[in-house]
Amino acid sequence: MHSFFQTITVLFFVLLSGCSTHRTLTDAALQNGPKLSLHNENCSWWTSRFLLSEPGSIPHWELDPLIADQVLHPLLENFEENIPYWRIHRRAAQDATGHQLSFHFYTTPETAQKLTEEINGSPLLASLWEAKLLRKVIHDDPKAPSSSNFSATSAPHWSPTLQLAWPAFMMGASMTWLSLVHQRAQEREVSPSSNLETLQQLYQEVERKVALSWSREGQHAFFHHLSALFGYHPMVLKKEIVF
Repeated sequence: MHSFFQTITVLFFVLLSGCSTHRTLTDAALQNGPKLSLHNENCSWWTSRFLLSEPGSIPHWELDPLIADQVLHPLLENFEENIPYWRIHRRAAQDATGHQLSFHFYTTPETAQKLTEEINGSPLLASLWEAKLLRKVIHDDPKAPSSSNFSATSAPHWSPTLQLAWPAFMMGASMTWLSLVHQRAQEREVSPSSNLETLQQLYQEVERKVALSWSREGQHAFFHHLSALFGYHPMVLKKEIVF
């Protein structure tokens, strides 16, 4: 099976005929145009939330790429055919939630159950919990789907068309970030079985290098190409944005 990172260049041309089917378009399909089926009655959105630093404390930013690369990346490769859409969300606001990494994925209840079990069995997460770096892992109940609407994780005040299109965009952005993380981690030979202190040091460096890519290359790689894709039309900024 090819790595899911190899599909990033054709992300927005995914041919999805069912929740358990995830494949890129053939040349013939490209000539006929993409056909998107964005909803499947067997699928729902699920979320696994990793609650990290205590609210009010300084976030351990390296824990996000550490968990994403060592826990989520293997799952995404192993279950690639069964997770047509997914995204990663990072946040560390000064509020009651604090530092939290979230993994949103669109799949069947059966696959959601398997992913939940795999995450709960992670030795790395057990080590983080013992070191008091992980407060809690919260999963949506695989037996109680509540977000079967494909646009359920999009902002409700967006237009219906954007709500349907946005999951593919955010999956692409998440794939890009995770690819950068994975490539930087591979620059040093560190085993997943390495002690936690070694892993933290590695992913502190990974976080630093990925942040440099964002700050030094993001204007052209991300903002310029998005602006060009939308025809260089102006964007209305309704509130101050913190970059």
